[in-house]
Amino acid sequence: MRILDNENLKKIIDDLRIKSGKSNFLIPIDLESSIIKDLIVERGGYIYANDSNVYFENSIFNESDLINTPFACYNWKFDNCIFIKCNLSKLFISESEIKGCKFIECNLFEMNLEGALIEDSIFLSCDFSAADFDEATIKKTKFINNYNLSKEYGFKNIIEDCNVWDNKIIPL
Repeated sequence: MRILDNENLKKIIDDLRIKSGKSNFLIPIDLESSIIKDLIVERGGYIYANDSNVYFENSIFNESDLINTPFACYNWKFDNCIFIKCNLSKLFISESEIKGCKFIECNLFEMNLEGALIEDSIFLSCDFSAADFDEATIKKTKFINNYNLSKEYGFKNIIEDCNVWDNKIIPL
């Protein structure tokens, strides 16, 4: 596995932009089997990756997008990451791990977390419209003031030692 920090990843992104000649074009980054530490993605930034076995550690995503192609990615790991007002809609990260993360006012519309492990995390004021938790395991995680949590997409049977309050859960 290769280790990328904030500076290494910025250089890769800048090189891709120079090669493509477009500064605002979504360019897929090769992150296959990478460990990404201490990444900071600021307002309007994005990560577009179509790889598996990607590990984000101690990273901050602030008003940014995380994008991939459905069915192309699995086994992503997020450890102690913070997501603030991010667009994670339609992000497909089945069989992944999310541990010790905070999601604050994020758009999780149609996010696919099938078979994922979510542990010791916090979801605050997020939109879970059609987010898919089928066969996921959620442990010791707090869901506070979220909306559109749907029992139809696997949310009902996966909670272990979690605090769930002030959420709007859609009945079956």
